[in-house]
Amino acid sequence: MDRSKVFSRTSVDVGLRQFMLGTYNYMGLGLALTGAVVFLINSAPLGIKQFFFGIQLITLIATIGVVLYFSRALTRMSALRAQGLFWAYAALQGITIAGFVGSYSVPAVTQAFFVTALTFGGASLYGHLTKRDLSSMGSLFMMGLIGLLVAGLVNVFLRSSAISFAVSAISVLLFTGLTAYDTQRIRSIYFQLPYDQETREKFAVLGALSLYMDVLQIFLSLLRLSDNRD
Repeated sequence: MDRSKVFSRTSVDVGLRQFMLGTYNYMGLGLALTGAVVFLINSAPLGIKQFFFGIQLITLIATIGVVLYFSRALTRMSALRAQGLFWAYAALQGITIAGFVGSYSVPAVTQAFFVTALTFGGASLYGHLTKRDLSSMGSLFMMGLIGLLVAGLVNVFLRSSAISFAVSAISVLLFTGLTAYDTQRIRSIYFQLPYDQETREKFAVLGALSLYMDVLQIFLSLLRLSDNRD
């Protein structure tokens, strides 16, 4: 057996493990930051709480802006700036969803959290280990996202509980599939990156952002399926 090939394969495996672990760590810390912001806002005095509830549309637009800037300027920015943008995004998301999450009971939020964790864990593990190429499903997921967006906008005017339930249920399934797809995509990206720690760090943050959005949407959709509002 060629020892150089064994060493090379071992180095790649270790590097991939570190890269994926870094991605999951960023994602987990981002979710923790979002959760902390949600908790602090909902625990604040009424005046402060109302202020943050009043700027949720602004923070929603800001999160979209951060994602667009992040995806377009990643190659030009430093790893430190990429991390800063990710933390800013996570904090802004906390402000954006604080009112929605706060309208549900603690048991409902806890249940949605644990179901989300199990769903994400299973889907991400599948995406990491499966030999099946999931890249062909990218266009299908994109069409699904567009369909959900259209249905959600239509329901703003119809206010149909049936449509709302269907959109939430489909969202859980869609973002579970996206979790597997994104995990495999992130894994594939690693093998295309140069052996440069700065670049790998930036793409680990980018991967964390993708998985963060998947997890958050699964969690929020599960909450919408719950009737346990305060």
